[in-house]
Amino acid sequence: MKRSLILSLLCLPLLCLGQYRVETVPNPKEQDRHAYVSNPDGILDSAAEYRINTLLDSLEQTSTVEIAVVLLNSIGEEAPRSFATALFKKWGIGKSGKDNGLLMLLVLDQRDITFETGYGLEGVLPDALCKRIQMEKMLPLFKQGDYAAGMLAGVEGVISVLQEGGLEDDSYIEAQSKSDSSRIYLILAAGLAIALISFLLISLSFRKINNSPLFGDNKERYLSLKKKSRSIIRGTWGLSILLGFFSLAFTDSWSFFLSSFLGPLFTLPGYIYTGLSGRSLRRKPIPCSSCGGMMQIQPKVEKAALLTEGQRMEESLRSVEYDAFKCSSCGHTASFAFDRKLSAYQRCSKCGLKTSQKTSSQIVEPASYSREGKGIREYSCRYCGHRMRETYSIPRLTRSSGGGFGGSSSGGGSFGGGSSGGGGSSSRW
Repeated sequence: MKRSLILSLLCLPLLCLGQYRVETVPNPKEQDRHAYVSNPDGILDSAAEYRINTLLDSLEQTSTVEIAVVLLNSIGEEAPRSFATALFKKWGIGKSGKDNGLLMLLVLDQRDITFETGYGLEGVLPDALCKRIQMEKMLPLFKQGDYAAGMLAGVEGVISVLQEGGLEDDSYIEAQSKSDSSRIYLILAAGLAIALISFLLISLSFRKINNSPLFGDNKERYLSLKKKSRSIIRGTWGLSILLGFFSLAFTDSWSFFLSSFLGPLFTLPGYIYTGLSGRSLRRKPIPCSSCGGMMQIQPKVEKAALLTEGQRMEESLRSVEYDAFKCSSCGHTASFAFDRKLSAYQRCSKCGLKTSQKTSSQIVEPASYSREGKGIREYSCRYCGHRMRETYSIPRLTRSSGGGFGGSSSGGGSFGGGSSGGGGSSSRW
């Protein structure tokens, strides 16, 4: 605990030194074709940088494998894994056609070391083996603050695998694979528990709304259920994202994407139950305000006869949906309107129906860097024919603050033009 606090305090000043983007990371090949280390913040001393460059230059001469080593104080809030993938792609590490490149990225303020491998190295450097090099060779030294020794040990470990197979250990890889699988099952179990809790909360809300007289008529009950369910489902999605961040502490970054993509799946039971419960609420018989009997919801054909011409048009345009009720005793009728939010129509200022459609839009004054622009939209009502015009503002133009390091092109300096296979590993200390 004490060591983590000290490391955190030491990293705070780094935030003041600026944060790197992929475009601003110095490409070592632009200065020296024998250089492989990008060390703009001086995290490595000159002796360690020279030693690593020498090892990697010798490796490329004998095997054509290209390894780039990047050490940065900060990349802001971006995930190191996605940053590494983008940087690998920009520089094109590895030989074209062989894709035998490796990027070793150290991000100091996040205390993260990430390996990104090319397609051609995935068989030689599988994810579990990358993880082992990080955990056994590098992290113990990083925890002591010796980044030069840790990075050098990692480079030597990778070279040992590529040249001699010095770290090949099937039992370790198998154990690591089993460990990762158990973590995946744990993530899935936690996600399913979140989905179950979400389902139960929506179910309790439905029962409360359905049985309480405080929620008024069917429409009010239905809208209350939708509002409550929406809050619960958003909470479920948020918890699934938090689960993904939590999983980063125990597995590689792919587990975060796994739980994030499963977020919508975890909310699916809630959506289905809300839809079925909402339908039940809307179809529930209601008291007749005329004779005190019960009014029943009318099927589609009978409902059309109870709606006005304008309401039928709204339904045909799918801008508004109506529920119509009729009392079997006295024939009294009632209807409830439900706006469709995703409709392309808006309410007409003359007839009040949601049947007005945009017919044209034109820019009157283009926006510039110094002032907003102005445009005009025209609408026409499909029911009463009323035409309406509205003026809207166009935001001012903004200048991009682009610019890359040293004017390098998208080819990525003089690395060989290789592609990333998305493999590798990330570890934190």
